[in-house]
Amino acid sequence: MVNAYGATETTVDSTVFALRGDPVEPSAFVPIGTPMTNTSVHILDDTGRPVPVGVPGELYIGGGGIAQGYWQRPELTAERFPHDVLGPGTGRFYRTGDVVRWRGDGNLEYLGRADDQVKIRGFRVELGEVETALARHPEVATAAAVARRNGSGHTRLFGYVVPAGTRAPDLAALRTFLTAHLPSQAVPSAIMVLDALPMTPNGTLDRRALPAMDEPAADPSHRVPPRTPVETALVEVWAKVLGVEPDRIGVEDNFFNLGGDSILSLQAVSLARRANLRLTTKQMFQRQTIAELAGEVTVLTATGAEQGPVTGPVPLTPVQHWYFEEFPEAPGHFNQSLYLALDPDTDPDALRAAVTAVLDHHDILRIRAEHVAGRWQQHHPATTDHPAHPTVFEHLDLSALDDTAQDQAARTAITAAQTGFDIRTGPLFQALLLTQGGAHAPGCSSPRTTTSSTRSPGG
Repeated sequence: MVNAYGATETTVDSTVFALRGDPVEPSAFVPIGTPMTNTSVHILDDTGRPVPVGVPGELYIGGGGIAQGYWQRPELTAERFPHDVLGPGTGRFYRTGDVVRWRGDGNLEYLGRADDQVKIRGFRVELGEVETALARHPEVATAAAVARRNGSGHTRLFGYVVPAGTRAPDLAALRTFLTAHLPSQAVPSAIMVLDALPMTPNGTLDRRALPAMDEPAADPSHRVPPRTPVETALVEVWAKVLGVEPDRIGVEDNFFNLGGDSILSLQAVSLARRANLRLTTKQMFQRQTIAELAGEVTVLTATGAEQGPVTGPVPLTPVQHWYFEEFPEAPGHFNQSLYLALDPDTDPDALRAAVTAVLDHHDILRIRAEHVAGRWQQHHPATTDHPAHPTVFEHLDLSALDDTAQDQAARTAITAAQTGFDIRTGPLFQALLLTQGGAHAPGCSSPRTTTSSTRSPGG
């Protein structure tokens, strides 16, 4: 079990914790581990001084993975990417805003956020930025924002405003104002007008005391029903993805205001494809209502005809061009492997048939790449150019061997699989079924499989 921690600003991963059976400090939380190669981490207090073991502080990350900053946001870059935090010459850091502590076993433990940054639809949103935008409206004196998770597990952003005069601001006009000044994910799902914001005895905003409010539901009297077959199909797709009844969704309703997010948009695209409607996640973000989206949807014609095996040349993708240029000597070396424990009653013949069916179904697994006239190219070979079923499945019965011999035989077979890929001849993946018997799993026969697949030619 591996727990990796990081942020986009630090090229995704910065620390890692791998549970290998080593002694660890008892805790209700899985630690985020120790710094990865070429990465440094420091836990500092409010004055910028390192804290001792066990004391919470804000996490600062340094090293080669730190980004240059935020595009066209010099003030935010200066705030989040400070220089020489630990003294002159110590370099540039990313200030995560995450509160962590050093554990006694040398691992980091994540405790929470130091600022008011929240995640909405997969995007980071600063509550202070939302509050500032709300307060800029001439009819608002002061404002607050809070993120809350609903019963379905989705995080929603809510806004609270105190009127600047005796009359409450027009909430529809206020939302329009926010839309012009904030990205869509930072516009609150709902806004409530209060006489005053709740404060702590110290005079600071008490977010926990902000009253709960219901999520906005489409007003049935203003709901616009679907008018075309495409709109009707999209309503059904949205309803399945959002977990609501179709009659609650109108074609003028915003997908994200109804509870959608970036992950659910992917599901919507997939379900739409099953309904013979082609759209993209980019379109989902650009056209957030069904009325807007329906005009850009491509209706697919379902022929039901068998396509047959794909043959012929295939253009290289941009990442493939980069890969072949970067690793010209041994492009087949880069691969991924997965080790799985299977049920003792696994049928090797059935598993062989299943693995072979995967090869038959996915043409990309039959692709071949070669270096011709100084450049790389790839193609799908005709079925007559190679065996109908290349060796993609091998079963090794190790049950008669002792523990040491089993380990050695398994390592030899796995190494041979991982180093034996040839992108010129294929295949591009291989499955090994290793039946180990009772030596490694007392009292039962335990078949295990290692699947190793190369990514170099197929992306």
